Amino acid sequence: KAIEIGYIIDHTFWGKGYATEIVKTLLDWAKDNLKYDEIFAFTGSNHLASIAIMKKVGMDYIENKNLKGIECVLYKVILN
Repeated sequence: KAIEIGYIIDHTFWGKGYATEIVKTLLDWAKDNLKYDEIFAFTGSNHLASIAIMKKVGMDYIENKNLKGIECVLYKVILN
């Protein structure tokens, strides 16, 4: 079983490490409280900051995908 993680942060707060801390906290919580095997995340392929966050929290690149006309990258982390 799998679930998707996502976030939206006003760009006045970008670059302060908040998104990384939010994602780390959500992944830790998910490991302890959910019965999913994997968590997925995606972002636009040109959104380098979000890609960096996914890498920082230990997510692995899966593939590029076109979602509704937007080129995206898909990452995942295995929980168990």
